[in-house]
Amino acid sequence: MTGFEENCFTCAEDDHLANLISMDLTYNNLKKFPDDFHAGNLPYLYGVDLSYNSFTEVPFGPIDASSLTVYAIRGQRDANGARCLKTWPTGIYKHTGLRGLFLGSNDLRKIDDTISSLIYTLDISDNPNITFDASDICYYWKAGAYNLTYDKTQNIINCPEMLE
Repeated sequence: MTGFEENCFTCAEDDHLANLISMDLTYNNLKKFPDDFHAGNLPYLYGVDLSYNSFTEVPFGPIDASSLTVYAIRGQRDANGARCLKTWPTGIYKHTGLRGLFLGSNDLRKIDDTISSLIYTLDISDNPNITFDASDICYYWKAGAYNLTYDKTQNIINCPEMLE
């Protein structure tokens, strides 16, 4: 699948699409969503998995659903197989309901954003060029209240215990 028809997520009054809570769109060739893919049309969206597609930026359409708890966008590759997702979803820490964020196997670089301790399961593994400031979550990670999946070869700063 390479995309969606415009207005395919616009709900009619008798449409049950608004009750959708989970979407698994893995292993497609998606690059973007139509403008109507947002919380106004999908207010109960709980989990979205967009892994193994071709997004160059994290799609924010699903993120505006306050009920969204799990969001995965691992392994984004272009037509040549090169990693194409290089941009951190700036401001993701503002989402108060998100508990799992899976961004592994991309090409995320320097992360200059706040890292939310509420998103207590974060996967940044297999991002070989990443510089990740763990100061926002280090205390929670050391206390066992935060699950960070990472590689010890990554440039994790401000939490030396993670590299031991």
